[in-house]
Amino acid sequence: MSVVSVVYYLKYLFWPITVIILSADLFRRVRTQTLHTYKAKILTAMPVMVAFLVVLGFTLFPYIRLKAENPEIKRSIDDMTHLRANPVDYLSVLPTSLNTFKLLPTNTNEHVLFPTFTLAILSVICLLTGKKGNRYFIWVFTGIALSSFVLSLGNEQSFSIGRFSTGTIKMPYYYLYSWFPVFQIVRVPARFGIFVILSLSALAAAGLDGLMKLKTPKWVVGLILCFFIIEIWQTKIPYVTIPEGN
Repeated sequence: MSVVSVVYYLKYLFWPITVIILSADLFRRVRTQTLHTYKAKILTAMPVMVAFLVVLGFTLFPYIRLKAENPEIKRSIDDMTHLRANPVDYLSVLPTSLNTFKLLPTNTNEHVLFPTFTLAILSVICLLTGKKGNRYFIWVFTGIALSSFVLSLGNEQSFSIGRFSTGTIKMPYYYLYSWFPVFQIVRVPARFGIFVILSLSALAAAGLDGLMKLKTPKWVVGLILCFFIIEIWQTKIPYVTIPEGN
């Protein structure tokens, strides 16, 4: 189900992800190559980009046609409000998770977005120790994580620290909802949080790779992996008995 959700929401994130990747790639290549060389490489990659755009067009066409033929069909702003993510969701785990430790809040459905301590710590290690050769990789996935996080917060949010509160403020998703009709048929903005976890997974992998290149003892790496398994382990999973026919 998570894989299906990733594919479904990828079409909405295609443009911001493309902008992030091309901007980071342009900045990196301009520092090391001439614009003429960069232009030649872009032209080389153009067939792949065109093919992807064609596939994306076929994917979006049913939604665009549905919206064009039935302009009244759309998810209301109220739906966005109820099905958006809250910042606390990124600290929430399932009630069946071993990761509760009696410390983390529990929740269900799309409001469980805690990426685990392991991914968070390894991602920070990647950001702090990443080598110059990995900067492009780090920028891309950091950009995807941040943009996905903001989109998952839905149309509006209220942030508070102690007694200070921002009040209700409009989020970028509100303007995307108003300007791009395709966003009006998205049901659960919180699912953009899948890309936050996906990006942190990539950064965590790079962080773990960096630790291994520093000749970190294998038992430490094994301990990290064991801790990650413990974090995602589920207990007392409820099962539903399906009645059999005669």
